[in-house]
Amino acid sequence: MGIEHQHIHLETSSVLIRQQKLELVKKVFDDCPNKRTEFQDVPKNKLIKVAAQDVHLGKKDATYGWDNEYGTESVALKKFHASEMKVSNAEYLEFVLAYGYSQEKYWTEEGWKWVQWVKTDKPTFWVGDLQDFPNMKLRTAAEEVEMPWDWPVEVNYLEAKAFCNYKSETDGKKTRLITEPEWQAIAKDAKPDTNICLKYFSTCPVDQFKQGDFYDVYGNVWQWTETFFHPLEGFKVHPAYHDFSTPCFDEKHNIMTGGSWVSCGNEAIQSARYAFRRHFFQFCGIRYVQEE
Repeated sequence: MGIEHQHIHLETSSVLIRQQKLELVKKVFDDCPNKRTEFQDVPKNKLIKVAAQDVHLGKKDATYGWDNEYGTESVALKKFHASEMKVSNAEYLEFVLAYGYSQEKYWTEEGWKWVQWVKTDKPTFWVGDLQDFPNMKLRTAAEEVEMPWDWPVEVNYLEAKAFCNYKSETDGKKTRLITEPEWQAIAKDAKPDTNICLKYFSTCPVDQFKQGDFYDVYGNVWQWTETFFHPLEGFKVHPAYHDFSTPCFDEKHNIMTGGSWVSCGNEAIQSARYAFRRHFFQFCGIRYVQEE
């Protein structure tokens, strides 16, 4: 339990370090060397069909798990289409250049309040003026680099949801974030050979690690889901850690799946169930879904 708890703080601390002034941090590992710095060179995303199926949640293997992973929940999924790749910086740029951050119609009530509070027009880790977006930079863990347009965009849930609402309008099809059961459906046959557990000191291109029909089912960045953090049927509080999960069963925390480049141990397995407040930043991105 102590080791896995340390893994969590490695991840959350890494996000805080990324928000520190550059003169206060030191680069100790190598970033991913692969990147496309011309946004027009980034491959287009596409939708992959996933068949209707029954999904059964609940930890079944013998590895360590937090209390919220135990119990059962069965979901009958209808067929759906999920994005083959996570949304890249280039794909998200379309929303930004459409003045997405200044149009209330794309945002939830909570999201619009957040935008007005932070007064931003782009993702937190993008550096530069949108009027000169081809020269935009990205703040990584310890430096600013020429924008890797093919790396996954890193946003909070509120931004991810607004992007999906924008895409619903432009595509003419209802678009939303993936749910926890839907992610389980695409993850069951995926092999997590990916950018995980500090393989690099950054994210990598969204088309670098293919796992089955999809890229980055595991690793690179987490995926925000539409699913509120909730207990499975039969949930029991762990006697040694009473408040690990229960304070977050409040419909203010959304589940994230798949792990990131920093995720180690329990964070990087299929049965993991982690959640954060919707306005929080983690190394988390977008996989979107369109239903039949």
